[in-house]
Amino acid sequence: MVMYKVNIAEAKAHLSQCIRRVKAGERVILCERNLPVAELRLIEPAEEGPAAYRVEKDRKAPGAPAPHPAWGLLAGTVREMADDFNAPDGDADWEAAQ
Repeated sequence: MVMYKVNIAEAKAHLSQCIRRVKAGERVILCERNLPVAELRLIEPAEEGPAAYRVEKDRKAPGAPAPHPAWGLLAGTVREMADDFNAPDGDADWEAAQ
């Protein structure tokens, strides 16, 4: 098996070339300051098809932004509300609203 070492910056710039090498059967080693840190390898096809490679919804990459909360998350939690819930509270509120 042929081994190809590449620095991370070069791999970023030529990712498609690295993937072509992996598909051709080569072993691609990613290096940071010329020290090996990771390896690109071909994934063997699963019997279930593409669904086998889907990322779980609750899995989050380190440093990734938190997902937005779902709409309607608190639906049904307010059971009672006063008829005058948005009425001015007093003279100060009424004057400010004018």
